[in-house]
Parts: sequence; C-alpha cells; structure tokens
Amino acid sequence: MPSVPSVQIGLLSTFSAPLLPMWLDACLRHGVTDICVILDSKDFTAKDMNIWHARVGNRFDQAPQLHEVTAGIPIYLVGSHNAPATAELVQSLGLECLANAGTPRKLGSAMLNAARFGVVNVHPGLLPKYRGASAVEWSILNGDPTGNTAHLMDTEYDAGPVIETEVCPIRPEDTYQDIRTRIYRKGCDMMGRVLASLQNDGFSKSNLIPQDEALAQLHPPIDPASHEKMLQKLCNNGGLR
Repeated sequence: MPSVPSVQIGLLSTFSAPLLPMWLDACLRHGVTDICVILDSKDFTAKDMNIWHARVGNRFDQAPQLHEVTAGIPIYLVGSHNAPATAELVQSLGLECLANAGTPRKLGSAMLNAARFGVVNVHPGLLPKYRGASAVEWSILNGDPTGNTAHLMDTEYDAGPVIETEVCPIRPEDTYQDIRTRIYRKGCDMMGRVLASLQNDGFSKSNLIPQDEALAQLHPPIDPASHEKMLQKLCNNGGLR
C-alpha cells in the first residue's frame, strides 16, 4: 500500500477560485513544504466572476495554470469545507494549519478549529479599520492607505489576530484595476511568505497581534454610486481611468 504524503498545511479552495494557482505558486517560491489542497464542490458564482473581472480585467490571463503548480501536491475533493467529514479529513491528515485560498464558504467554528494553528487568511484591506469585501474601494474613496493583512480567521468576518500587515502605495498614474491587481499579487506573495515563516517557526502564535475592536469597521459591499465616486477620485488624481 503506497505511503500517504506528510502534509502540514492545507489550502482551502475550489476549482474556480481564480487566484488558487498564484497562491500555490507563491507557497512553492517561498519554500513552503508538506502542503495539500482541499477543494470544495461549490464553484464561484457568475456574480463572483463578474466582480473579479471588473476588478482585474485580463491582468491574470498569463498567470500560472493550476496544472502547472500542483505536480506532487495531494488534492482532496470534499462536498463542503464546513462538512464534519472535512474537519475529520484535516485531523486525519495531521494538518497543523489551514489557509483560505478561495474557499466559497463562510467557515464555521468546526473548520476554524480543525487544525491546531487555525486558518490563515490574507485580507485585501488594512485591518481592523477596513473589514469587508470592498475594503480596497472604501479606503480609496476615503483617502486612506490600502494594502493586505494576514490574520487568523474568526467566526466574524475579517476578525482574528493579525500576523502581518503590508501597505500597497497608490501611484498617481494607477487605474482602479492597477491597484486591485497589485494588491492581489502582493496578497498571494504575502500568503506564501507568511506560511513559510509560520511553518519554519513551528506554527507559533506568540507574535500574533489582537485586533483593536474599538477601531474595527465592517464596510458593506460598495454601492454603484460610491464606486463611481471612487473611480472619479482616481481620475482626478491622474489620467483617465
């Protein structure tokens, strides 16, 4: 009977997650070892993909393809990341840490606690002030810095202690898609860097920083009128957007 590969980190994703190949590529570039992928059966919706294309256009058309970065990496297919059987799989594999690499689910407490270290997420926004799916857009509209935050996931959206924060400066000539693309690319690189560091440190929680809930703001999905104001603000700061 063939031996089962030793794995310590599991990426939670789905086949249609557009950034999964780049997350995997970043992990490999940063030397993350003993990794597997757990794919949920739920695909991204048409609405999800429309939002993705509005944000980045065709900027990722030349990104690595999934088959190019999964050689030798175990892939497990599950019905739902929140199913009890998935938590059992995580425990049977002896995973120390999970990472959100495009899960289509809001993870419940069973999955958040299935691995000893928890679930790492890279949020495109600076926590705790900018929580929510449109953190980048609201921060641009408000004239605040934007970037990425690596943190441990909690049952509340974008809560949980912070591992690392990185500001992504906005250049005068940047378009909206320039900004979103740069943040996604840097977020993938952050994920690889953070997971490698955590793995090398034995998944220690000693350096995690609790979020200041007094500063936390959960921003709603940006409405069309506010999105247009955000684009106009970029237009006024540089060239045509």
